[in-house]
Amino acid sequence: MLAALCLLLGLLKVPMPVFLLAVLAIVWPVLGSGTRRARNVAAIALPGLAAATWWTLASNAYFVPYRDATFPAVFQVRISPTAQESHLLSHIYELPALLWNTLTGQQLLHLGGLVGTIGQDGGAGPLPEWVAVAWLLALAVLVAGTHEGAAPRGRMRAALAGTGALYMLVVALGLYFTWTALRASAVNGIHGRYTTPALILLVPMLAGAGGSRLRIHPRVLAAAVIALTTALTAVVFVRTADYYYGQAPWDVVPRVLSAVF
Repeated sequence: MLAALCLLLGLLKVPMPVFLLAVLAIVWPVLGSGTRRARNVAAIALPGLAAATWWTLASNAYFVPYRDATFPAVFQVRISPTAQESHLLSHIYELPALLWNTLTGQQLLHLGGLVGTIGQDGGAGPLPEWVAVAWLLALAVLVAGTHEGAAPRGRMRAALAGTGALYMLVVALGLYFTWTALRASAVNGIHGRYTTPALILLVPMLAGAGGSRLRIHPRVLAAAVIALTTALTAVVFVRTADYYYGQAPWDVVPRVLSAVF
């Protein structure tokens, strides 16, 4: 079952296959030891890694033609994944400066559209950053205060944090290779929605981190999650009705339902 899950992860768009490492980190304590552990790791991860390699190679040829067909000529720049890869490999010492320039340009950790994503453009598209900040704080408190099951050990939390950092690096490099002008000094095109999947890592990373000082009853936790999810869903629906359709929310219900179902 885990191998099937990792196979599905491998068939998703880069950098989602990075979560293979998170799966291994979570199940590592029960994989045995020595040769047995090596066999279990291979059985779980190799199908997903093979699928990820094949899918990445097959899809790379699609990105640049798609961009050139989608972007107006005035926004088209010289993009060559192979040339960009060769440049970075021969100038690997420039990687810290590349990430720093992207970070100081408020793009590496972009919170706009991180939750309640509506498209990718700025302005009225994604929900503003303060919504993401409030939502992240609520998530951290609720997860840290739950004590159902055994709390993850420090090594597992560290492994998941490392997986999240690697995920962010792959996001940046993936966009640098396929959506950024050749030899540019910063990564172009990072949106908050690209890091949304990584939020799932916060659950096992922070589970029970509040200790005895913060304990939330399971029923209270469930009620809070349902209330927050319902409220944010309503906000996203209202904003979508205005941004995409220019109509009142109740006027677009049939249209949205027909698109969903």
